[in-house]
Amino acid sequence: NHGDWIFVADHGGKPVSFQVVSKHSRSRPPFSRVRLKENQVWIVDIYTLPEYRRRHAARSLRSFREQILRSLGYTESISTILMRNRPSLFHGAKECNVSIKYFWYVRVLWFYWMKIEDDGTNRLNRCLAKSDAEPKKHGLNYLSSQVQL
Repeated sequence: NHGDWIFVADHGGKPVSFQVVSKHSRSRPPFSRVRLKENQVWIVDIYTLPEYRRRHAARSLRSFREQILRSLGYTESISTILMRNRPSLFHGAKECNVSIKYFWYVRVLWFYWMKIEDDGTNRLNRCLAKSDAEPKKHGLNYLSSQVQL
């Protein structure tokens, strides 16, 4: 897609981590309501092979990605994390330095319902503080973070 980048980290020629970034938000709900500014990019996906986690592969790749994006004039990134993905929530919370929003989304056939809270910090803190804290059972629960690059 025009306006998308894929950043890849390799170890000995083997891809070990990737990060997909776009100049456009997604075209389907719930993220179709997100409007990016000229200086913002959408973090589409991030993945690191399990055996390379906690070895700074993703962090090093993120630093490289941010350096490239800053050189292209982008100063902020927007990303989303499923609430049930606690390790990513924990690391995302450490990186977020602008804002955290909460999205709740349910779709049945062609109809969908969505709730957006402009301040999702309390939800994030409750989720991380309680090992038994569960998001709503119906629908998808996301936290969206905005990061200054």
